[in-house]
Amino acid sequence: MSILQLNLIYALSAAAFSTLGLFFFNFNPRFHNWSFFKRGLYFLLLAIVALFFTAFFKPPAFLILVFLGESIFFSLLVLRFLPDWNILSQAFFGNLLLLGTFYLAFLLGLSVVSPIFSTRLLVAFIFMLTLISLILFYLEIFTILNVTSREKWRRIFKPHKGRSSFQPFVSLHLPICTEPPELVKATLEALSRLDYENFEVIVIDNNTKSKSLWGPVRDYCLKLGPKFKFYHVDELSGFKAGALNFALAKTDPKAEIVGVIDSDYIVKPNFLSSTVSYFKDPQVAIVQTPQDYRDFDPQGFLAKCYWAYRYFFAFVMNSCNEYNAASFMGTMGLVRKKILEEVRRWNEWCVTEDIEVGLRIHQKDYLTVYIDQSFGRGLMPMEFRTFKKQRFRWTFGNMQVLRRNFFNLLPFANVFSAFRPPLNLFQKISYLSEMTIWFNGLFWPAVLLIVLAALYLLNFNLLPFAFWALAALFFIFISRRALGFLWALRAKEKISLRQALAAFFALLSLTLPMATAWLVCLVRPEGVFWRTSKFKRRVSFLQAWEYARWETIMGALSLVLALGTLLLGRDNSRWLISILLFSQAAIFLSSLWSIWQFSKVAGNRKED
Repeated sequence: MSILQLNLIYALSAAAFSTLGLFFFNFNPRFHNWSFFKRGLYFLLLAIVALFFTAFFKPPAFLILVFLGESIFFSLLVLRFLPDWNILSQAFFGNLLLLGTFYLAFLLGLSVVSPIFSTRLLVAFIFMLTLISLILFYLEIFTILNVTSREKWRRIFKPHKGRSSFQPFVSLHLPICTEPPELVKATLEALSRLDYENFEVIVIDNNTKSKSLWGPVRDYCLKLGPKFKFYHVDELSGFKAGALNFALAKTDPKAEIVGVIDSDYIVKPNFLSSTVSYFKDPQVAIVQTPQDYRDFDPQGFLAKCYWAYRYFFAFVMNSCNEYNAASFMGTMGLVRKKILEEVRRWNEWCVTEDIEVGLRIHQKDYLTVYIDQSFGRGLMPMEFRTFKKQRFRWTFGNMQVLRRNFFNLLPFANVFSAFRPPLNLFQKISYLSEMTIWFNGLFWPAVLLIVLAALYLLNFNLLPFAFWALAALFFIFISRRALGFLWALRAKEKISLRQALAAFFALLSLTLPMATAWLVCLVRPEGVFWRTSKFKRRVSFLQAWEYARWETIMGALSLVLALGTLLLGRDNSRWLISILLFSQAAIFLSSLWSIWQFSKVAGNRKED
């Protein structure tokens, strides 16, 4: 065996044993608050166990010292940069870094030694896919462990209780476009019951053609009194950001704080009284609370989708908040007006204007506060079309932000700078985590697998390694999501395995839009703002399927190739290829499962 292969076996052994420790004992208090000496012994024990397993492959004696040196290096790395995690998560993450490093080295070695150019090209392509997949994998695992395995929290914010004498004027902005009037009126009614004196509500209706939709909302604002102001604009550019900039221009001059509320949210009376007090600190620019949802059957499909939504706020926002990197999230958040104007308001080129403005605010070195308690609930999409478009927009918009700020967000871009960088290392990691959480690296491995499987059936000579490498990529993709939903989300939110699995499959059904949105943005960065329709309507399965036809095509093609490989394959590699193709087919065809589930949602009835 080559040195790279032996390194890979050692790293895989160390990662496997540290995974067992994390899964079975992470939440056991006996493994928390260990001394540096005890942590070092645990790392050494894992290294010895991994060495014992690797010894079956008879490595040269000098490699044993090399293996120990590698383990010591990655152990010191996580102990230095992640001191607040428990020992089990430190060992797990350190050994994952070790494994990823030597897997990439193994792929690089293959591309260098191969004498055939086409083979080197294939290996290089798989290397790049693996590198991107591993980066996304590490970002998500870091975020999960940063919440589930942290021993010490430095930034936990709780709602203010009781009545405060600090009552700055708040302007709440409610952008609407072609919304059901009764839905918006319910939101306005809830805002009228806020137990806070100094506020106004600005409703900006933009690009709604029918007066029958915006007229009743205008009349209801007049009924609620002078605190509620209504504006209608026939043509307004800039998507939601354009509407928010229009509202900002109409804001009362004495307003110090601006809030954004989506048109379907029923806000609790204590929203402002529980959050505004954090603005006593003049450095605080944003106070954000979770997006939350209502009006769904707790046993139905939307309940499973709920946990897929909750995942972001349970993990990503809590993790980012620890490093002062929790961004603005579009609704149920407040921002200091003076700072919003300082960063030149909302950028209208971006379809996720919320995270974009949050990034610019953090680059000015201001503080943000995330309170992980719900103060309002809106509506989830009620059909697969809107479910899919919403996730495409989120992924596309985040890619717009990443595309413009890529070099500024590289972790060590400012390492040689004599000046303080606008974002520190962990703020950059947090923003990369926020903006890539919905990205999906499955598309290109799936296309490559289909091409290679077709070539295999046509008797082309292919390296068996290529299919093992693709198997590793699929494992990275699946384990990234499974670890988050089936382990972390269950542990933190106390949900059942059945609920976690359903949420996991609901997310898998969105594989194609999340996989292709970033690619579309790279080619055509100008976005289209797809609003989430709140109208209830009857949709046949065939109509809904129109929005999943590409998933169906890729799933069916994978299924046909899997059966063909199983029946016509020439060697034992056909088993691996067929398993990969069947897995891929299940992922893409999960969209049909989501369509069927949406058809059973109680709200999916005849149009309002």
